[in-house]
Amino acid sequence: MNEICRHYLISGHVQGVCFRTKTQNTAETLNITGWIKNLNDGRIEVIACGTPEQLEKLQTTFHNFTNISNIVQKTLPYQFHNKFVIHF
Repeated sequence: MNEICRHYLISGHVQGVCFRTKTQNTAETLNITGWIKNLNDGRIEVIACGTPEQLEKLQTTFHNFTNISNIVQKTLPYQFHNKFVIHF
C-alpha cells in the first residue's frame, strides 16, 4: 500500500457542531489513522494517514458535516498511528 499522511487546517463553522466526532467516525470507517483537535483560533487541525484514495474520501465528507470556508492541506510522509483519536 502507498500510504501517506495529510495535515489539514479547516476553517468555518467547525467548532460546536460535532465535527471532530463525525470526522473520527468517518476515519474509523475508512480505516484512516491519525488525530483531530480544536485550535484556539476557531479552526480544526487534522492529521490523517491512509491511502490517497481513503484521504480523498475523508476530505470529501468534511463538507457534509458543516459550513466549511477553507481547507488548507499539506501531504506529509507516512506516520504510524494506532487509530484515529480526538485530542482535547
